[in-house]
Amino acid sequence: MFSFSDCNAGSVADIIFVLDSSGSITKPNFDKMITFVKDMVRSFDIGTNKIRVGLETFSSRPYQEFQLNSHTDKAALLAALDKITYKSGGTNTGDAINTMYTKMFTAANGDRSNVPNIAIVLTDGNSNNHPQTVKESNNAHKQGINVFSIGIGNGISKAELNDIASDPDSEHVMTITNFNQLSQIQGAFQAKTCNGIYDF
Repeated sequence: MFSFSDCNAGSVADIIFVLDSSGSITKPNFDKMITFVKDMVRSFDIGTNKIRVGLETFSSRPYQEFQLNSHTDKAALLAALDKITYKSGGTNTGDAINTMYTKMFTAANGDRSNVPNIAIVLTDGNSNNHPQTVKESNNAHKQGINVFSIGIGNGISKAELNDIASDPDSEHVMTITNFNQLSQIQGAFQAKTCNGIYDF
């Protein structure tokens, strides 16, 4: 069984989770995504000079829930995740990705210039504006952000997941059929994220 701690003792990264909070998600499934993030956080070596975590949600617009420098220990991060609320609305993935790389991966909000930047996008559908999503994703890739995408359910666009994610898609895209499977992919996804840290 893979444990993220096997490879992240002493490793350093700035990681931002980007969670779809649109109407098709529903609150019970949104809560499952929060649980997934909490399980990932529990496995990280969190600290000011170790792994930092930020979180953004999006529906019709993006919401910067907390920044990379908002919470510097695991207990504070987990407490902050308990306070995230489900928003509902459209699926404005493009604006969410723009906010992630222009406003959250910034020095003012805790991004470190010499540290790998990793974004993890979870979504259950197609964005409202596919060309914008592609453009903003390409911009994020040009910024050197290692972007992973997780698609959940039957309504996802594999092509869009591939556009969102960094290359190669085989290392950065995962799809599952329902939200209950998030817990099942956690170990495999931690391994992918860990490899992302060491690929820099």
